[in-house]
Amino acid sequence: PGGLPVRPALPPAIHRRMKTVFLTGGSSALGRRLIKALHPAFRFLVATHRRPLDLPGFSVEELPQGLERCEELAERIRTADVIVHLAAVTHSRDPARYEAVNHVLTRRLLAVARPGQRFVFMSTLCATPDAGAYGVSKWHAEQAVQASALDWVIIRPGEIYGSKAGEGIDALLHLAQRWGVLPDFRQAGSVRYAPISTGEVADFLIRAVESPRRARVTYTVCAAHPCTAPELARALRAGGRRAVAVPVPVALLRAAVRLRLPVPFKADQLDRLVARKDYDLATARADYAFQPRDLLADLAAGVPVGAP
Repeated sequence: PGGLPVRPALPPAIHRRMKTVFLTGGSSALGRRLIKALHPAFRFLVATHRRPLDLPGFSVEELPQGLERCEELAERIRTADVIVHLAAVTHSRDPARYEAVNHVLTRRLLAVARPGQRFVFMSTLCATPDAGAYGVSKWHAEQAVQASALDWVIIRPGEIYGSKAGEGIDALLHLAQRWGVLPDFRQAGSVRYAPISTGEVADFLIRAVESPRRARVTYTVCAAHPCTAPELARALRAGGRRAVAVPVPVALLRAAVRLRLPVPFKADQLDRLVARKDYDLATARADYAFQPRDLLADLAAGVPVGAP
């Protein structure tokens, strides 16, 4: 609560020795938290796309269209102590866009990095071959990272909440808190979630950059115990908020997509919902003593979470 602490400015002699991060996705909530937390011990070269960072007072050099220009910027990218790759397309009606950005641009960035350079890649828990176009594109990107000659680290978060973007778990909780209804997406039983807060993902990312434990490792960061919509509804009721889980068959939603009915989601999001996922936290716990918050306990205690 209250955000990450801002460190005092370093004297000039130390400033000259500061490490450099080449960062993609710097305008995201995670990217901005990373910059604020590691400033001024690190300077940042940030590949921006649609919007500038607007972070006055921070040692940030913005590179407009930087990821698309990675070959042109190869020399500068290779000078970085660590590359942090957060940029990705997460919602698109064009499946080819996922592959072009999430996979192909990742390959291009890997190709210009120097052998042995540290590379931290933000992936997803649904990076699997059966998770739709988005999940497949991230799975392909993971394979490219793992096949590289870099000192790579892959971070796979579960469903992120608390970003204020009004998506995913945030959208479900907002619907429950406003209308008392929580969709219970069902396919061979209730869909399970492994929610993790934005702050926890940011903290893990910061530690992976600032205090690397080892290389060529994948970390899963998500809830210790996956939960379902009925469990979320019970926790909300325990916290004094009315909430009823209403069954919604995934097959019915797929039919709506096929009929091109207006629905508030992209087609591949259904594949992400029902894809098989690995919830093993052992590596994150061993290397960083990772201990996720319990969203159900927070809801039952009345702790405000999710989008306003």
